[in-house]
Amino acid sequence: MLVSNRNYSEIFVLDHSTSAHQAASHSARKYNKGGDLLYRYGNPAAYNGGPAADQVLFGQHDAKWIESGFKDEHKIMLFNNGMGRRTDIYSSVDIISPPIDSLGKYNVTEKTLYKQLYSERRNEHMGGIFFSPNVSSVQRLSNGNTLVCSGATGQFCELNENNTIVWLYVNPVTINGIARRGALVTQNQAFRCAFFEPT
Repeated sequence: MLVSNRNYSEIFVLDHSTSAHQAASHSARKYNKGGDLLYRYGNPAAYNGGPAADQVLFGQHDAKWIESGFKDEHKIMLFNNGMGRRTDIYSSVDIISPPIDSLGKYNVTEKTLYKQLYSERRNEHMGGIFFSPNVSSVQRLSNGNTLVCSGATGQFCELNENNTIVWLYVNPVTINGIARRGALVTQNQAFRCAFFEPT
């Protein structure tokens, strides 16, 4: 099970195959870890595991594993909101490849469990196209492109591999109703969007 904790700017991987009794132990089920964390990533300062300079996630949203058969399958993708970055404040689409061995087990030890371990982490800055301090979502599409919801501004777009916008849609629904065509749209926040592949 993948859990995203926005307040701590971290993601956690847990073994969801355990019962409540097994989860109370440190050895059970598929990974023989009971209810212990299998992997933790994003902000080592949250548990005194490293300096603030090692933080790489900033109030992220919509962490998920990329589906089988899609580009970057089985890696973790998320919308990294970017609030609190030490340099420029920007949002990014991050793709994280945790240290998993050939048997599908997380290749970490007790000493390295909470370290910033990854074999790959791509930070698709979206060319400074969007910034959303809260909400937002991402989704890998079957054509290899990425669907992005910049939630604070209610903007939905499809980005290709070069971070070029294929199409852009602005949510016209505001807190005051549907905006008129051609009007400046504000207060149109959207939590996320999703693309449904044709069947």
